[in-house]
Amino acid sequence: MRKIVKRIKKNIYIWSQIKNFIYLFDKKEMQYERFVKAIGKIDSIKDYDLFVNMIEKILPEKEMQINRRNEKESHLYGHYKALTQYAGLKNHNVSLIPALNHGICFSSHQWECSEDNLCYACQGKNRISQVHKINPWKPIFAFGPYIHYAESYYPTDKCMEIKREMGKTLLVFPSHTYEGSKIKREETFVEMIYKKYSSIFDSIMVCIYWHDVNDPFVKDFKKRGAKLVSAGFRGDENFIKRLKTIIKLADTIVVDGIGTNIGYCIYMNKPIYMEEGEKPNFDDIRLLDNYYRFKKAFHSKTLDFTQEQFKLQKELYNEFWGGESCIKSREEVKIIFELLKEIYHLAHYNTEIIPKIIERKLEFWKKSSSRQDNIKYFLLRDSIGI
Repeated sequence: MRKIVKRIKKNIYIWSQIKNFIYLFDKKEMQYERFVKAIGKIDSIKDYDLFVNMIEKILPEKEMQINRRNEKESHLYGHYKALTQYAGLKNHNVSLIPALNHGICFSSHQWECSEDNLCYACQGKNRISQVHKINPWKPIFAFGPYIHYAESYYPTDKCMEIKREMGKTLLVFPSHTYEGSKIKREETFVEMIYKKYSSIFDSIMVCIYWHDVNDPFVKDFKKRGAKLVSAGFRGDENFIKRLKTIIKLADTIVVDGIGTNIGYCIYMNKPIYMEEGEKPNFDDIRLLDNYYRFKKAFHSKTLDFTQEQFKLQKELYNEFWGGESCIKSREEVKIIFELLKEIYHLAHYNTEIIPKIIERKLEFWKKSSSRQDNIKYFLLRDSIGI
């Protein structure tokens, strides 16, 4: 029986259809789907309190916080949806990029290379070698900052209207928790923000991660009159769109730790300052080292950066987010999806024979006189590090 299940698992399409059928009768899964659909209708930028009321209902229920049928990372934060929309494509019933690494890893955590994943996607190239050491034929596409591919949640005229109302705006991104994690924040963090920045800005906006809506620091910000907003629930496809709009509305950004949002703000040409809000009690040496690298680059008592800091900021942006060099055109993104679909169909979604198909298609596309085939060749070749 185990051998049969293992054989079925190797065919991603069949296995995904079996799981989808099973979960049609799963009550928790149906509840999750209804919840995501309902909360996705809430504008968590404008109607933050309404968003919090809904989130509070699922905070005690861990099973309600993730979709088990589509557990792959592609279905989180709206990244996959943003890429397909950018390329002018409709979502496929099987994710062509099932393991789309949702954030930046600053720790020594190894990127798992599962045979169940047809291919991978990430922002920068700094972690790609980990996977290729295990499986050199596993395609990994580096797209640069994901936020590039997302549309704005609000149209331009609405953003301009909100900007006029808010005036010069500081956006604060507190480090966020996740299931099973805790953050030790400096007790004077909120006080420090207002003491250092309130005289410079007309408004202070704080972007709260959905898992932290009941954190005590949120109440402190609210008491001081800060505008609280959220990009939404992680299962909501509009998350990345809201995040892009929230950053667009700001003039300057403050973070209290290292996170994916730093690269997004750099991409959107927003100055970022790093303050001590999260106590760096890290056991991971690489994580601690990166924390201090970012602090060296983005912390400033005078709010003026040195040339050395600007240089380090650019280096970190290129190292972790890939910088502008990894950003793909609409045509390139569309071709990536097309070449993956072609490879998977020829392999009948069987992970065992995908490497042979890749080798065969590379040889064919290299010799082809077609411009599109040549682009496929270079994109696929780059994804496997040849």
